[in-house]
Parts: sequence; C-alpha cells; structure tokens
Amino acid sequence: MAEEEKIKGNDHGKRFASWTFHEYEQHQRGKWWYIIASIIIVAILIYSIYDQNYMFTVIIALATFIYIYLMQRQPKLVTFSITEDGVEVHEVFYPYKDFKQFWLIYEPPAVKKLYLEFKSGVRPMLSIPLESQNPLTIRDILLQYLKEDLERDSESFSDALQRTLKL
Repeated sequence: MAEEEKIKGNDHGKRFASWTFHEYEQHQRGKWWYIIASIIIVAILIYSIYDQNYMFTVIIALATFIYIYLMQRQPKLVTFSITEDGVEVHEVFYPYKDFKQFWLIYEPPAVKKLYLEFKSGVRPMLSIPLESQNPLTIRDILLQYLKEDLERDSESFSDALQRTLKL
C-alpha cells in the first residue's frame, strides 16, 4: 500500500492506495486465432447479406474495422486511486456515494479484479485490474466506505468472454 498522500490538483482527501494498469489487455494471438476469427466474421457477413439484413452487415463491418484499428495501437496507462472521498480513475473522480457496493475476484494468475457497482443502473460497473495489489489491503480500505457483495464469486460475463476469446 502506498503512503497516504494528497492527490495532486484535486483535494479528494488522503490517498490510501494507487496503481496503474493498461486500459485493455494485449493478448498474444497465434495465426489460428486470426484464421478462425476471419472465418466467423466472413460467415456472419455472408449470412447477413443472404438474409438481406444490410444494417447488420454494416454494423459487423464497422465493428471489425474499429477492432482492427484498436489492435494496432498501444494501450494507454490508467491510474487508479482509492482516497478518503472516493475513487479516481484516470483523472475522473467518483465519490463513494455514487457506488452501491464492491467485490473482489482473486484467482491468480488469470483473474485479479476489483469491481465497483454504481447505484445508478444505467452506468456500467467499473472493472479494475488489481495488478500486484494485495486484495486484502484493498478490501480493508473499501470496507470503511462501501458494502461488499460476498455473493458474487466470479468475474463478470463480459470480462470472462474477453479473456477467453482474447478480445
């Protein structure tokens, strides 16, 4: 755990923990991954054209081009901090009052995540990689401010799907 310190620029109280992580994980993919992905995308495109669902064809084509573009660039480093007043994710501050609960999934080496659920059902939950942080320390800090959901014992479906399919 980092020493308690003031956050530069914005006064959100003492900083109890802070770490950096990449905005997304860069997976090592073999040629078979690319071959199978290409076959699936071409099959979906052919089916959507056959079914005369041209809007779906455009959406799949755009999603493919966007994904290829994003694969070409290096992920940015994101800084995450837990403070007295809330959490800060890459210069965006969220006060504790915006969150409903948190939970930790720690199954190294594959899964080491902190999840923060907003009270608003419209906002997606925050999924924060723990990197080399001690989950017990993070849990002890957050328990001072938020309720822990002990019933959730696995990573979110979207995180598991991204990790499994190497997206």
